[in-house]
This record gives sequence, C-alpha cells and structure tokens, in this order.
Amino acid sequence: MSKRDLPTIAEALNRISTDAGFSDSRRRQLRSALQALARLQGQPPESLVLHPQKSLALLERASPAELGLKSAATLNGYRSNLRAILRRFGLLKGREALAPVEDPAWVALLERLPQEGHDFDRLKAFVNWLARQGVAPAETSQDHLAAYALEREVSRGGNKQTDHMRRVVGLWRRAARTIEGWPQAGLANPNPRQMSLPFDAYPAPLEKEVETYLCDIRTAGDIWSEDEPEDEPVITFRKVLPKQPRSARTVRTRRYGVRALLWGAHQAGVPMEQLNSLRVILSPKVFRRSFSWHMARKGIQDKKFDDHLMSMVATIFSVANYCGVDGEERAELKAFFKKVAVTERRTGLIDRHERILERLEDPRILAMFLKLPMQIMHNARRLRDGWSKGKVTQAPRPVEAAWLASIAAAVEIELHAPVRITDLTTMRLGQELRLPAEASPEASGSFHFARTSKTGQGLQMPIRPETRRLLKEYLDDFRPLLPNANSQWVFPGKPGPAKPRDIQAFGTTITETIADVLGFRVNPHAFRVIAGALILKRDPHAIDDVRAILGHSTFDTAMKFYRRMNTWEAGRRLGEIIAEGRATGLPQRPGPGSPLPRQGRPGPMRGWGRGR
Repeated sequence: MSKRDLPTIAEALNRISTDAGFSDSRRRQLRSALQALARLQGQPPESLVLHPQKSLALLERASPAELGLKSAATLNGYRSNLRAILRRFGLLKGREALAPVEDPAWVALLERLPQEGHDFDRLKAFVNWLARQGVAPAETSQDHLAAYALEREVSRGGNKQTDHMRRVVGLWRRAARTIEGWPQAGLANPNPRQMSLPFDAYPAPLEKEVETYLCDIRTAGDIWSEDEPEDEPVITFRKVLPKQPRSARTVRTRRYGVRALLWGAHQAGVPMEQLNSLRVILSPKVFRRSFSWHMARKGIQDKKFDDHLMSMVATIFSVANYCGVDGEERAELKAFFKKVAVTERRTGLIDRHERILERLEDPRILAMFLKLPMQIMHNARRLRDGWSKGKVTQAPRPVEAAWLASIAAAVEIELHAPVRITDLTTMRLGQELRLPAEASPEASGSFHFARTSKTGQGLQMPIRPETRRLLKEYLDDFRPLLPNANSQWVFPGKPGPAKPRDIQAFGTTITETIADVLGFRVNPHAFRVIAGALILKRDPHAIDDVRAILGHSTFDTAMKFYRRMNTWEAGRRLGEIIAEGRATGLPQRPGPGSPLPRQGRPGPMRGWGRGR
C-alpha cells in the first residue's frame, strides 16, 4: 500500500466518530490513542499519515513522560488501541489461529517441546510458517528466518518484532541443545541492534594496533622488534607492558571499551579516516566528543559517569600506559577525568539483589530455594524415564533430562561454592571438582579453585555428603548422555569442539529454570549475594566468613552485606526492646474517676503555646 493510499490521523478520527460498531466509551479510547500519536510527533493530525509500522514504532519507543502520562499502563492502552484501529482499517493483520502442522517430521519435533515453562509458542509459530512454506527441518536456514521476519514486520509492525525474533532465535537454540533430533541450523537475529562497529570497519592500521594491544596485555609477551618492515605502519609510541598478564575478562572489557570509544567518536562526527591509530582515542578532542555522545544517549547529566562510562575511562588509562604517555599529555588526561569521573560508588546491594533477598525472607520460599537442586534432579529423572498419568503418557527424553540434570548440579555447586559463572562453566573433573572414588564421612570431596577468574584468589571448600550424592548421580547417570562427555569439563558444551558450556547461555538457562520453579528470577551471580546474606543472618559479625567464601582479598564487598544485615538486625533488636518495654514495667492504669498523681499529670511544653 502506497503512502497516498494511507489515511491521515484526522481522517481516522472522523471515521472512528462515525463508526457505529463502537460504543461511546470505546470511541473515546480510540480517539485518545490517535491524539496521543499526533501529540508525540508535534504536528496537526491533518498533516500526519497513519502509517501502520511507523506509528506503532513511535508509540512503542515513547515513554509516559513524553506524553505527560503518570502511568505506563495508560501508554500500553494507547498501543493496544492503535493496533485495534489499524486492524479495523485493514492496515494490520490480526493474530491468526495456527493451522495444525501436517509435516510428520515437524510434528515429531513439536511433540518433544515442553508444554510448560518457556514461551515456546513463538517457536511453534515459526515452525508453523516453515511447514506452510514446505521447508523440511533439515533445510531450515537463515534465509527462511529473514523471510519470516520480513512477513511479520509487514503484517504486525512495531519495534516488538525485533524482540520477537530475538526470542525465536533463543528458543530455537535452546531446542537445538536440549531436544534430540532438532535441526542444528545456526540461526541469528536478522535485525540485531547496532551498538558499535567491528574493528575491521576502521582503517587497517588501527585494526592491527588494537589486536596487538589486546594480545600484549593478555600475555605480557616480547617487545616488538625495532626493525619493522617498511610496508608496515610505523608505531609512533613505545610499548609499556603490564607487570603481569591481564585476565580474559579484563581483555574483553578493554576490547569493549576501545570499540565504544571509537563508535561514540564516529557518531559524534569524527571522520572515519581520522580514526587510524590506537593513540587517537587519547586525543581530548576525540574522547570528549565520544563521552558527550554516550552521555547524551544515556541521558546522563552533571558529568556523573555510570559503570559503562567508567569502563571506558579505565580503557583510556590502560591505552595511555601502554603507549607510554607521560608529561603534559598525561597531566591533561588526569585533569579532565578528575572533574568528570566522579561517579558515586555503590555502597550497598543493587535493587535486583535486594528484591531477591526480600523474597527469601519468607521461610517457605527460602526452603523451596535451598531444595531447588533436589527438585530439579527429580524432574530430570522423570524426564529421563518417562511417566504416565491417567491417559497422558510422556515418552522418555534422556538428552533433555541430561541438560536439566546439569542445571541441578550447577545450582547445588553455587549454593555451597558461590563462584562466578566463568569459574562455574570452566570447572574440570579432578581439578576444580575433586570427588574421591569411595565416599566416606571424612572425605566426601572438595571444590578447589587455584585462581578465580576475577580476583585471582584461591578458593577451597569441602563437599557435604548430600552434595556428593547429587553430583555423583549427575556425573554417572546423566553426563554420559551429553555431547563431549569424554572431555574434562564438568559441564561440557554442545556438539562440536570439546568446549565448556557457553557462559551466557548457561547463565540464562539457570535463571529461567529457577524462575519456572520459584516464580521469580535468580541469576547465577545472585548466589554470591544470597550466600553472604545467609552467613550474616546466622552470625551478624561473621564478615570474614563472607570475605573468604566470596574469594576476596579485602572486606570492601563483604561490607555491603554487613551494612544491610547489621542494619536489619539492629532494627529488629530495637523493635524487641520497645516491645519488651511496652509489655513490662508500666504503671497500672488508674480506674475511671481516679485523680492522676501529681507526677503523672502532663505539664506544659516549653515553646508551645495554645495557639500553635
């Protein structure tokens, strides 16, 4: 449909006013949505075309404050009413009932999808579209996903289609990992959000310098040779390598920081040809424009940097050290960031973790949380063996059961040894996880981390008998069913090279599995918060236990838990003192008509007259 065939917002308002199919109240709701759309664009309704995709995208990107609304629910109502208007005018397709899939190959795969838990309806809609197009499971490709995304964009519209496709891809990958026989096509979101450019999009000298810088800080290797070939770009600075190699996590952060600085500078108007050297990000003209662009995009004012911008500041000083910057240039860097990098460091827990701890204050929910590994392992056994209840029969699904059992083992490990997700995924048999061949009360095994991923501190903890039994069941009965079961990893990855589980995918799966059981999300890092809270709840002054369990060399992080729990317990003790004082030691209340003793009569309060 061409633009000239689309109605204006004014024409749509008139059609709604004369449409007898709407009640008066419904007509007012629809008119409000169209008026909000015109108000958002700041133009009269007569000059605005009611384009279905663009109009929906505008309302979906809008915030309640932009429209002067006090509630996000009102804005959601506007979005829903706009969709109803577009469907009424034939500009948008409604949600259609899915026709049954007739392809036997797809039917067999759909029957293996879980019926509860995750929103697999999105994946079923994509499979239904593939079946209607006559695409067999083994023939599914990225082109089919792109065609499906385009059809939904035209028919449904709005920014939510990007989120829908992201979820479809995630569910497809989850099915490929957990369901036997699911196609292993490597699908990716056809419309990802562009947050920065890859290094190969910049001039070649910059790409080479960045990769060399990242390699050097990771390995702290040999100094460059002074007699470089003439065709190679001349390096105009001397290298100053760090005293010790940086961790893989730090290297990833520095890579991200360089990309963000370059992207912000380019978005702020710095020409691409000028971004031809690593040292260019140390130019005040460049990094100031980059920071200004990032601050404007995030809505940051008063030069208070968040963690994202502070990581970029750390990257600048890392590059400055590496390039041997000193003298006036280094003084200028320090003077600039002394003024702007004044972000207030967080002294307490983040809101998400506070909400989790508040949920766990309920003893019933806490008990359910602590019994999660056993519950998940029970579900894994049922999934492996199959079950029958009345007329419903579930066939055995051993591979999916093995993936679920790995979640039970991971949660049990995190409860007793709350390590970071990087350390959890890279655990090795006989190294970080040590289980003796024969169980005994004196030796049930141990967790042994020689160097944790972030702090480099060692961490050793014993394994209790019940934990050993659960881990042995996973290792003996379920892990052999997983791909790469002969590798050294406690949690082997998907088919292919013998690598451990992907950090992001494993963390997301743990979070979603917990949410299916408890009803709220607990990410792997929250286990560290919960461990600190549990220790201090038992003993409010066991701050050194918190520091040791979390593998920290200082008390800084442990103090966050101590402040919260100490304040909570201090408030509880004060409440008990007040309650005890109210219950005991009070004089007997005089009977009616009895005169008050002189010392009990209320006297005048100084400075408070009768008129105040």
